Amino acid sequence: MRVFTIPPTQSFVDALAKGVLARHGADPMALASVTILLPNRRACRALREAFLRETDGAPLLLPSIRPIGDVEEEALYLGASDPAAEVPPAISPLRRTLLLARYLMAYDAEYTYAQALAMAADLGRFLDSVETEGLSLDKLDTLVPDVYAAHWQKSLSFLKEVLRTFWPVQLQAEGSIDAGARRRMLIQSYTKSLQENPPAGPVIAAGSTGSIPVTAELLKTVASLPNGCVVLPGLDTVLEDEHWSGALEEGHPQAGLARLLLHFDMTRAEVVPWSDEKHTPREAFISALMRPAAAIGAWAAAPLPKGALDGISMLEADTLDTEATCIALMMRKHADNAAASDPCVLVTPDRLLANRVALQLRRWGIAIDDSAGIPLANTPIGQWILLLCDVLHTNLEPVSFLSLLKSGFAAGSDPNFRSFVRTLDKHVLRGPRPEEGFAGLKFAAAKFPDVVTQLDALEKIFAADTSTTDARLRSLVRIAENLASTPDVHGSHRLWAGEAGEAMADTLANLLEQTDAMPELDWAGCRAVLEAAMQGSSIRPRFGTHPHLAILGPIEARLYQSGTMILGGLNEGTWPRLPETDGWMSRGMRNNFGLPAPERGITLSSHDFAQGLGARNVVLTRSKTRDGAPTIPSRWLQRLDALCEAQPEKPQLRTEAQYWLDLAISLDAPEAVTPMTRPAPNPPRDARPTRLSVTEIAKWRRDPYYVFARRILDLKQLDPIAAEPTAADRGDLIHKALKRFGDAYPTILPDNAEEALIAIGREVFANAHQHPDVTGHWWPRFTRMASALVQHEREWRKGTLQVYSEVDALMPYGDFTLKGIADRIERRTDGWAIIDYKSGQPPSKTKVNMGDEPQLTLLGAMMLAGCYNEKLGTRDTPQNISALSYWKTGGGEETLKTTTITDTDKLCAEAREGLRNLINAYMHDGLAYT
Repeated sequence: MRVFTIPPTQSFVDALAKGVLARHGADPMALASVTILLPNRRACRALREAFLRETDGAPLLLPSIRPIGDVEEEALYLGASDPAAEVPPAISPLRRTLLLARYLMAYDAEYTYAQALAMAADLGRFLDSVETEGLSLDKLDTLVPDVYAAHWQKSLSFLKEVLRTFWPVQLQAEGSIDAGARRRMLIQSYTKSLQENPPAGPVIAAGSTGSIPVTAELLKTVASLPNGCVVLPGLDTVLEDEHWSGALEEGHPQAGLARLLLHFDMTRAEVVPWSDEKHTPREAFISALMRPAAAIGAWAAAPLPKGALDGISMLEADTLDTEATCIALMMRKHADNAAASDPCVLVTPDRLLANRVALQLRRWGIAIDDSAGIPLANTPIGQWILLLCDVLHTNLEPVSFLSLLKSGFAAGSDPNFRSFVRTLDKHVLRGPRPEEGFAGLKFAAAKFPDVVTQLDALEKIFAADTSTTDARLRSLVRIAENLASTPDVHGSHRLWAGEAGEAMADTLANLLEQTDAMPELDWAGCRAVLEAAMQGSSIRPRFGTHPHLAILGPIEARLYQSGTMILGGLNEGTWPRLPETDGWMSRGMRNNFGLPAPERGITLSSHDFAQGLGARNVVLTRSKTRDGAPTIPSRWLQRLDALCEAQPEKPQLRTEAQYWLDLAISLDAPEAVTPMTRPAPNPPRDARPTRLSVTEIAKWRRDPYYVFARRILDLKQLDPIAAEPTAADRGDLIHKALKRFGDAYPTILPDNAEEALIAIGREVFANAHQHPDVTGHWWPRFTRMASALVQHEREWRKGTLQVYSEVDALMPYGDFTLKGIADRIERRTDGWAIIDYKSGQPPSKTKVNMGDEPQLTLLGAMMLAGCYNEKLGTRDTPQNISALSYWKTGGGEETLKTTTITDTDKLCAEAREGLRNLINAYMHDGLAYT
């Protein structure tokens, strides 16, 4: 067998291309006869680019470069006589998920369709792992149910039923097999063809660790060919032989390669370097860092060679944002200074970190190539289609509906569509939520005939055929296209254009071909299936990205190396990810069944990390907190700190970090912070308000700027869209009920006063928005308050002659006018009383006496000035006020509380004089509103 290795300090694809050219490049035809097998298509593209770099772009007949992991007939050619030519087609991942989800819905009716889809996708991944490992489902019988807990017994029973009874029959009916089974069968067939009919040209299998059994057998076959060889990525040839057995431990970066060599029946010493280059100090460092746990005692006994840590630095940021900013700054500097042959790459499995780095780079106009792309569901068109499903499901929920219409995709075939949406936003959907559907919207828009007309047109656009799932999905497409249409361009030309639009159209077309695999769905189910169909579809810009910068995931970076590599997100749980819990089998069940341990993923992550350490310049970054919670450094960073501490010179890898941290902080920090002075607008006298209500006087005293903003600038806060009922709304309902009760019984209360007040309240509340708070909380509190109020009124009204409800009046102060509406005025045997209803907490007596809350006392001053005489039907100006009183009518723990202000005449006179001074200060002396 011929097995080679390329160390992590060399770019794998570049070294491979250089070695292939050295061995076979003298004769162009000989080079074209070479077959190179690589793990995936991305590796194949990278190798082709490496050949171009090695030949400086000169014309070249390239070897046949084929992927193993993404194998298809066109990738691994199989002769027509080969049994693999008869392998059935693979079922698409989407169709498999849909069929399994339908089965799950029938199996347990409590599942929502979204839950069933998620479980089906997870079950599909379990099936893939079984097929990948080449296991037989008959082995399920070897798992003894009684050994496991009850929930695992239930899971095992379900797996037997679905995987051995339902799914094989379903696959037979579909005329297909699982993709994992097809891939395994094709690789097995190719392996057999190599064994029986070895090709004339050289065959090189490179870059694979053989973690999949069928791939390991293929590699063994290639290595055994007379003109074949295997090139392993980053085999540790430095670690002492006595410690090599520890590399077999799951989680060690060499575990996959060590198992592969055992499968080859080879020793590590038999593996030959691909090139003649000698070991570097960096290789010694990588080997030492990743030593098996039992061998780390050698750190102190065998110090690292000189220069082993040259080019390696570490940065620990306080937050994820700071980490992203530092990385973006490093990449920005590299983009400004680096040569074209020296790219800078961020490698991270943390998508949030990657997205924030890309966002930070955009501030400098740098678009970076992100290998993960943008998930279709996160693109504008993907989000808009999902939003349309939400709108249809909620029957025009105002926030979702308005978001849908405000999108640039919506046009409604109307040249005035934007004006219509603005009116809908400002005048129709603000405030209490309208009733569902177009009928509720049109009722709320009754004052705007043009809006109603346009809602009629929209209602026709939104008309949907919901008789079947197929009809519902087709209606979704039709609604989207019609809603997106302009007077000049049909919506189909606007929606399905561009990379994301084309991908969305393909997704919808694919989904429409699969409706036979779906149950009857509502709009929520359509949204769930759309999300499932978008899974795995990402959009990557074809051009316009920076040529020297990139973001890669660890998988994409496995065989790639740049001059500078930033390994980011190095926290436990992120890189490496913690082993995921299998929802279908326990750890013991997986082991007995033959599935790999969950730690296999850590083994692959460790190898990815070790390969990344081989770059000339390496920056290791992490954040100390995530979402406000402290994080734990990756196990490899903890090892690195321990390794440095064991060295005699105690190397410091964080010395450069402070520069980037300081730069990140200063990036958005102002040079100096100058506190702003308090606003002091001083408008001319003729612009100042000449009329205010008594309720605004207290605000004028406390916050003059409020009066400036509200009465001079005429700024009004918009109500929230589909607003929830507020305390002010509750107060309005109570005030309306008490006014009607006072108007109905202005003198003597009837014997059934409590029943009468509750009946009036029921009518008032019935006309209010039927929100759960109104019916569930406010109404019971009103009934409690009504009982307490009537009980109080019976005693109170012994001195009442007449009740007047909501009496309004004006009182002039020269050029200024005060407006006051009293909730209740009473003519009593001992004078006049003014009562103010408060559904919330009334002002304290202290604040009233201090003049901080002058509402009641100003109303009293207006009464003493005769301002209410006309409304009260009296010619005689009241000479005294017997009571100024707050009645708390909230109906809470204190069902009714009354607060009566004493010394009313004095307080009313002080309030009147205080208002006069306030008016003089602002209207005549030109005091600023500050």
